[in-house]
Amino acid sequence: MTHMRERFTPPQFSGSGQFPTDGIWIHDGFMLAMTIVVVVATVWIIRMVMHRPQHCHPVTGAALQELDLRYARGELKRDDYLQRRQDLAQMGGGHEPHVDTSQKS
Repeated sequence: MTHMRERFTPPQFSGSGQFPTDGIWIHDGFMLAMTIVVVVATVWIIRMVMHRPQHCHPVTGAALQELDLRYARGELKRDDYLQRRQDLAQMGGGHEPHVDTSQKS
């Protein structure tokens, strides 16, 4: 039995060995870092969803406004206006804007 007591060594703690909680600090730091990553990712995803680009391409939107102005000034005939409007709508990848074609002027 004497030999058993001589071979027994007390358990060693991780880290510096001064405190048995050294491993807990590492765990807590990791959990804090993961929490920060999750919060930042969530905020980023929400911002991306909230600031989606509009359906109309900016260049196409400006071109449609210019086309509307030219038609309003009488620089374009109705058929030419409608054809160009349809062409611009197809270029922008969006749906063709609704134009009432029931009245001919």
